[in-house]
This record gives sequence, C-alpha cells and structure tokens, in this order.
Amino acid sequence: MKPLAIFRFILLGLSCGVMVAAFPHAAATQQAGGGAPILPAQEKSARDYFKSGGTHLDKGNLDQAIADYTEAIQLKPDFFVAYLNRGTAQRRKGEVDLAIADYTKAIQLKADLYDAFTLRGICYGKKSRYEEAIADFTKALEKKPHYLTYNGLAWIFATSKNKKYRNGTRALELAQKAVQISRKANSLDTLAAAYAEAGRFKEALETQEEALDLLRKQGSVPKEDLARYDRHLQAYKSNKPWRE
Repeated sequence: MKPLAIFRFILLGLSCGVMVAAFPHAAATQQAGGGAPILPAQEKSARDYFKSGGTHLDKGNLDQAIADYTEAIQLKPDFFVAYLNRGTAQRRKGEVDLAIADYTKAIQLKADLYDAFTLRGICYGKKSRYEEAIADFTKALEKKPHYLTYNGLAWIFATSKNKKYRNGTRALELAQKAVQISRKANSLDTLAAAYAEAGRFKEALETQEEALDLLRKQGSVPKEDLARYDRHLQAYKSNKPWRE
C-alpha cells in the first residue's frame, strides 16, 4: 500500500514560501563582488533534509528517509511534520513503538495535527491497545477524518479478539464510508471483514475477492500481503469472521 504522503502539503507550503522564514540559513547570499545570488556552502538545512526524506519515503527507502528526517529534527527540533513523517517511515518498517513516539511528539508540538491521531491510532491498533486506538480515531473523526480513520476504527470493531470492542453494525457503517472515500484494496479488505462480522458472508466473499484482485493489480506486492488477504478469504468461505 502506498504510504500516506502527508509531507506533500508541507512541501507545497515551502514551495510557496510559507515556511521560508523558518530556515533563514537557507536563504541566498550575494557574492562579494555583487554578482548573482549563491547558496551558502555549509551543511544542508532542515528543509533540505526534510525534502530528501520525503523523496526516500515515497520511494520506500525507509532507512534513508528516517535518517534524513532525524537530521531535519536535529537542526529544527520543533519540526512537527518531520516527526510525523519519520513516524510513518518507522510504522512502515514495523517499528511500531518508535512510530507511536514520533506521532506523540508531533501532537505535542501541534495539537490540531489530526493526521497524527489517525496514524497513531493505527499503531495502537497493531499493538492491541484498543482503548487508545479508539480514542485517537474518534479525535480525528471529530475534526479531520481520512479514509484511514474510518478504516482503522472499522477494523477494530470488525476483527478484535476481544468481544468488548466488536460491533458489526458500526464496523460496516465506518467501512462503507472508507470505501466511498477511497476504494482501495485495504479499505475493501476491511469492508469484507465488517460484512463477515455482521454475518453477511456472501458479500464478504465478493468484497474480499475484489480486494485481492486490486492488490494483485498493484504490481510488486509482498507475498505476505497476498497470503494475508487470502487467509481472510478462506475464513469467509468457511462462514467465519476474521479475528486478530
């Protein structure tokens, strides 16, 4: 699944000059003789590392993205979006605890960064910390819902091993909203799980088959992702909801 490229809105802001004042050392200087402006020869700026990190994140070069975002943070400790994006790189790498720490720092620096609540909620869900996940998703839903917000909350309600958190009706409602916003393999996978939790296995099968088909069309998909989607399909064929 392609990463959530939240860094793009900051890059757009930078290109429009919105945050240039935050990087005074990156401004052009005049040559002694009054010639054309030149960039200083010293080390790269926080902005430079941030842009480089975004490029590597988009290409899946996670270790280099993390290294670049770390450099940006060292140069500009209040760079909240660098924390946000480093958290995303950590999450994709499987370093969920480190991702949670980065998302938390981003929220501390900017309390209305609702994307961070969604992403941290996903991580809490992976750690089976459902109360915290639901709280984060709910916070994001109040202000700035993303399809991943609906999708993450629906997944908990549809698949949790703890009966306390399962709610097929609510899972289906949320999963359908996620698919309406973004009809992707992962949102369809969640919708299929919601159908199964609601006992609607025929629709679960049809939806999971569509999810698998979309996943295969993505090209170079990890074998473990295909295997996981197929396990979901086999469960629904046996009229069993998915649990994890």
